[in-house]
Parts: sequence; C-alpha cells; structure tokens
Amino acid sequence: MQTGNSRKPDRGVLITEASLKAAELLGVSDSEFARIIGVSEGTISSWKRGKGNLVAGSEQYRTALLFIRAFRSLYSIVGDDAVAQAWMRSTNNPLGSCPIDLMATPEGLTNVTKYLDANRAPI
Repeated sequence: MQTGNSRKPDRGVLITEASLKAAELLGVSDSEFARIIGVSEGTISSWKRGKGNLVAGSEQYRTALLFIRAFRSLYSIVGDDAVAQAWMRSTNNPLGSCPIDLMATPEGLTNVTKYLDANRAPI
C-alpha cells in the first residue's frame, strides 16, 4: 500500500536546484555559471526565483550534470568550501589554467571533470 504522493520528482527541477547549489558552494557567480552551462544570466536569475528549470535531456541539462559531477569529485578530494573555492580560481599546472576559466567551454568542463575524477580515488 502506498501512502502520500507517489509521483517521481521532476528531474529538471532536481538538477536545476542541485547545480545552483553546487555553483553557490564553489563560489561561481551567476554570469560564470550561465556561461558554463550555456544559458543567459537572466535564466539563472529566474531559476533562483523558482521560475523555470532545466529540461531533462537538453544540452544544458547534460552540462549541468557534468558540472555537478565535477563539484562532487572536488568536494570528495578537499571537503571544504573555502579550499574548493580557492582551487577553482587558482592556476592548476596539470590543467594549464584556472579551472573556472576552463569550465567556460564544454571541452574544458569535461577535462576538469576527468582530472578531478582521476584524482578522487587513485588506486
């Protein structure tokens, strides 16, 4: 017997909320986050006010998922907001630039995420 609301939460809403929270914890500005996932800064502002969200399966949705993955990997390595924020804005020699700058392109976001994944749990 089921009780309460058995509806599945909307994936677009969940990923919008999670990606906004990840950006906040990483100290990523609205304009930087908009550039990373490929929407306007106004769209980010609307999402923060609860108006609209990512569409599941869209390119922006998939990019937000990758951003969340980078966030989770970074936090599993450093475990601290201030350290994560500093890392995002510091030149990283293996990556060749600041991660926040690299994340502005799909290729850069992918490379940063792969780098973090590889360093999260070395064998």
